[in-house]
Amino acid sequence: MRGRSGAAGAAGERRRGSADAGLTVLYDGGCRLCQGAVDRLQALKPSEPIRYAAVQELTEDELQQLFRGAPPASGQLLEKIHAVARDGAVYAGSAAVVRALRSVRGFGRIAWLYRLPGMRPLADALYRYVAARRYAWFGRVSTGCGADCVMPSERGSDGDGDGHEAECDHRKETQ
Repeated sequence: MRGRSGAAGAAGERRRGSADAGLTVLYDGGCRLCQGAVDRLQALKPSEPIRYAAVQELTEDELQQLFRGAPPASGQLLEKIHAVARDGAVYAGSAAVVRALRSVRGFGRIAWLYRLPGMRPLADALYRYVAARRYAWFGRVSTGCGADCVMPSERGSDGDGDGHEAECDHRKETQ
């Protein structure tokens, strides 16, 4: 995977934060809801350095390094938000949201609710429900790839019925 240029470069600009971040948050750069959540989190004051990166903007080498040699498949990374702590701990979905909130002053106390009995399955179910509908409800961010691009935002599913979408052809051409 390689970063994009043009209008999609705005997502690349989101790759902000310290290179030695205590937490790296990976999100779907083509998702309006995801980008809005990242914008809001960036506006808050974290108690540790946090790096935010759109999955689509990371190279395979960066993913290998971040996940210490064993990154999830790109489809899995796009399916839900991921947070990777400096110690290598990986959080996904609602657990990643809670982990990021623990790093934000004033939200750490609220994040402990996730540990109450029954809250984790409820939060996970709510996360899956919203994640499955995020494009329909909030839309996609334009990739600026052009008319020939087969990016999911332009062409839909890859047709194999698994709910994952085809990778953009322009990424394959630039590798």
